[in-house]
Amino acid sequence: MKLVKIVFENFRQFYGKQEINLETSDDKNVIIIHGENGAGKTTILEAFSWCMYGQMDLSQAQNILNERVFNDLPNDISTDARVTIIFDDRHKEYLVSRKVSIKRLGDIQYHTKDDQEFSIMQDGSLIN
Repeated sequence: MKLVKIVFENFRQFYGKQEINLETSDDKNVIIIHGENGAGKTTILEAFSWCMYGQMDLSQAQNILNERVFNDLPNDISTDARVTIIFDDRHKEYLVSRKVSIKRLGDIQYHTKDDQEFSIMQDGSLIN
């Protein structure tokens, strides 16, 4: 398996749509992620876990939806946060995506398991 890209949409520290290209080549075969504390390095790891398994360690009571998006959201209105992972495996491209619809209820980000969507595509065709 070879990671190609991870895409964040309003997920934690990542406002709007942000992409990290993870492709490597024979002469550039290492990816280094460097940043200040709070910049989102751990969020990248948690995004993989959340996207693939629907779980992440939010031990510091952090929310899924980007704080700026949440603060701009009117009360009792929902918006989405999403993580998409693209990878190649045995010459096939896979796209795994998890989205959650989050409603603002005062100062609380509200969502349930039913508010999540999970999909897997192989070479452009939905397989789940």
